[in-house]
Amino acid sequence: MNSQEIIRENRKVIIIGILTTIVLFIVMFVLIAINYDLDAKDKYVANPNASQPAASESDLDPSQYLKELHSVINQEYGERMSGYQIAEGKLLEDGTWYVTTIYQPAKTQWDLPTDTYRIILHQESNKWKIVAEPNLVFSYADFPDIPRGIIRSANEL
Repeated sequence: MNSQEIIRENRKVIIIGILTTIVLFIVMFVLIAINYDLDAKDKYVANPNASQPAASESDLDPSQYLKELHSVINQEYGERMSGYQIAEGKLLEDGTWYVTTIYQPAKTQWDLPTDTYRIILHQESNKWKIVAEPNLVFSYADFPDIPRGIIRSANEL
């Protein structure tokens, strides 16, 4: 092999190395950009309440509505409510929004805690309706028709 052939071969290796470096740089840049975008979305979903104030509690006494409110939940979920209890919850805003939690109480002091599910009801035409089924955490994107303050209040329970 003469020196011209060696130089030509070295050029090929150098060009392939440069192209490989450029491609790897582009891939790394894209992955960093995607990860940054996902982190931003995760922050929004993980803490959807960051910039939204909670809804104000109603002046109405929730205890006078509890029987009716809990009846709506029990009727909707029937047998699936077996072993679960419904917390007192809160009436919000003008008394037409209700947020509460559903949980399984510990049977002994050694029981591990179970998940607590939040649920949102809204009164429409003097009738209570479940507008957000039991969930661990609510996000604004999943419930665009529910005021953000109501969602935040539910998530804070």
